[in-house]
Amino acid sequence: MHTYKQPCPVNFSEKKFTSSHVCQNSITTCWDYVSNINTFQGSFWNLSKVEYVTPGQDRPSFCEGTYTNHHGPLLSANGILSTVHAPTYRKMDYFYGSYIVTFRLFRPVALIFELNESGESTQINTEITFFIHKRMPNFIYSLMGVVWRTMMRSLMAPLVRTQSSN
Repeated sequence: MHTYKQPCPVNFSEKKFTSSHVCQNSITTCWDYVSNINTFQGSFWNLSKVEYVTPGQDRPSFCEGTYTNHHGPLLSANGILSTVHAPTYRKMDYFYGSYIVTFRLFRPVALIFELNESGESTQINTEITFFIHKRMPNFIYSLMGVVWRTMMRSLMAPLVRTQSSN
């Protein structure tokens, strides 16, 4: 069970979306990719971007205590890299935030990257947790899963052949 930096309101429930990506590279190569600020400096479909600030450093790095700001059209989701165990595990906790029109419906809570090496390949598992309003129709939850897996396939495309799960 994970702990989060923000509490879950009583009228929301916790939902997770996952994806799995098999890469024919070493765990070090994969870790370097998912822990490189430049990987996330571009934008997905030119809609949103991520900024990083590491307190006490002139240049941000992928270390515990680095703050993030995911922003785009009507999006503000701020977080902190709370746990980093190179080269296998990274967790980012989000503070309050969401798309401007959906804050009352769903809120990002945590993002986890977990890497496992097996022989000459590495499996990269992603998990994003949202607090979702309990009255949210099931088709919206399903759509969110499709969007998550599509975004992760796009992000991992330079590295991997993708297999997704829910």
